[in-house]
Amino acid sequence: MMLAVALVFCLGILIELALIRPTYGNDMYSLILTFILSIVLQNAYLLIFGPYPNKPPLWVKGATDLFGLFSYGNQRLAALIAGGAVIAAVFVMIKKTWFGRIIRAASQDREMAELNGVDTTRLNMLSFGLGCALAAAAGVILSPVFPVTPNAGVAIALTAFVVVVLGGMGSLWGCVVGGLMLGLVENLGAAFISSGYKNVFGFIILILVLLIRPAGLFGRARN
Repeated sequence: MMLAVALVFCLGILIELALIRPTYGNDMYSLILTFILSIVLQNAYLLIFGPYPNKPPLWVKGATDLFGLFSYGNQRLAALIAGGAVIAAVFVMIKKTWFGRIIRAASQDREMAELNGVDTTRLNMLSFGLGCALAAAAGVILSPVFPVTPNAGVAIALTAFVVVVLGGMGSLWGCVVGGLMLGLVENLGAAFISSGYKNVFGFIILILVLLIRPAGLFGRARN
């Protein structure tokens, strides 16, 4: 699993060098290119593995009785712990390391970071590779829980988009709080209203938050 994350990091760097870097300065080209790339990767999966759902072996089996109220699958608990560890590692890297300080500096003022000797081109490459590695980590954590299909990542990516906008662009704490809020709203809505509208509840919360705070819960408005 760690090898998969490392390989996707290297693949992300290659994609940035060959495809994304020539589009810098035109966000629309980048958006179109990554959209086409997602279709190519989905069809490559379809050709290699077929259309049928796949699932790797469970890390752990059985279930745990939580507080005497209900049983919860050990695999989901393991995924929760692994996801928390990844989030904690990202927090430490962004807040406490030299690389994280450079990322924050370049995101706040790119020109000033360049004047202070930051190679923003290389930073783009490493940041893109890191984003791909985090996506791979999410796949590793979720694949034993949910069936893996060519389109399995679409719903997860859509949820991630809602979480980022809900929490606020550029806010790590916003992503954590937004993710927890979205998960609670969707599951409570599915439990008490209908599971058929599970994804709708998240979008309703997103619309309400954007009406009140367009920058998101923890985001900052920019001029």
